[in-house]
Amino acid sequence: MSQDGTALTQLTHNTAKDRVPKWSPDGGRIVFRSERDGDSEIYVMNGDGSDQRRLTQFTGSQQYRPHWSPDGVRISFLSSDTVAGGNAGLYVVDSDGTDQVLVDSGYGGFLSHNPWSPDGKRLAYMKIGLQLQLQLWTADLEDASNTYLTDGVLPAWSPDGTTIAFGCLLDENWEVCTIAADGSGLTNLTKHESTDDLARWSPDGSKIAFWSWRDGVQELYVMNADGAEQTRLIPS
Repeated sequence: MSQDGTALTQLTHNTAKDRVPKWSPDGGRIVFRSERDGDSEIYVMNGDGSDQRRLTQFTGSQQYRPHWSPDGVRISFLSSDTVAGGNAGLYVVDSDGTDQVLVDSGYGGFLSHNPWSPDGKRLAYMKIGLQLQLQLWTADLEDASNTYLTDGVLPAWSPDGTTIAFGCLLDENWEVCTIAADGSGLTNLTKHESTDDLARWSPDGSKIAFWSWRDGVQELYVMNADGAEQTRLIPS
């Protein structure tokens, strides 16, 4: 629909669930997940709903959380089961459905929002370990390597691709931390006894928005990228 709420248009027409649409970077296509063929699979269509095509071909598993690469050429997604059998997987596939690659697999599964680095060469993601520990990993798509950085959740790349903000559990308390993309320089930004998490960078990289429970309810805060000037955005 238009920004003012007019021109509401239905793009998909079937009895199955079609969910989680995301525009391509150029605004020409939409990726989404659909259950129209039995399993939850990844599909892509033009922005007007035409040319709906299934990208993934799995059986007996669920594919979810698709995200476009910055150049719109590839799409990352999560799967509840790998082709090899048994473990959850993080995949990348070309937007035409070709060249599907298993980036990483793991017994406990994966959680990720948009994992793509700004240059489209790396992924940052959360992996659940065998002991249910929540681990922060990166994957280099050019040399097919995977690197464990530290324990943490919900990673977010800085706009320049040098730093990752994430939720870290320190002294049994969730904080917003940053770490360099090479795993160095772990820094606690919030340093508060409440729960702080879900960090997101401003487009220029100068600020970080995050959720905090420090006032008794979950509220939105913003701070400088070095942790200074932490401010609640909606005053009580």
